Amino acid sequence: PRERIAVDDTIDDIVSMVADLRPLLDPGARLLGIGVGVVGLVNRTDNTVSIAPNLGWHDVAFGEHLQRALHAHVPVVVSNDADLAALAEVRRGIAAGAHDVLYVWGEVGVGGGLISRGEAI
Repeated sequence: PRERIAVDDTIDDIVSMVADLRPLLDPGARLLGIGVGVVGLVNRTDNTVSIAPNLGWHDVAFGEHLQRALHAHVPVVVSNDADLAALAEVRRGIAAGAHDVLYVWGEVGVGGGLISRGEAI
């Protein structure tokens, strides 16, 4: 069985990365939003990770926890990693300009993202 990855440790890692990036930004730069891809089933309406078997997560209010930890007054969006990969391919990758794309990713498990009529499904 895979080792469970603690949600709090993941949040701490992201907070640390954001802190490391801040000095690299222009002094007038403004944070507009935060996006995170998670390997698992994500409820996009409330940014909750319903299940992430590879992480050992079930019903985690990840977006809410991250927003609180970052003291963020900007939108925090959590999505499935394969959905984001499909969107990235359509926006800037090999599928740029395509309106319908099926992206399939397989490593530990199999995931996929679907773009239909230019919109993530």
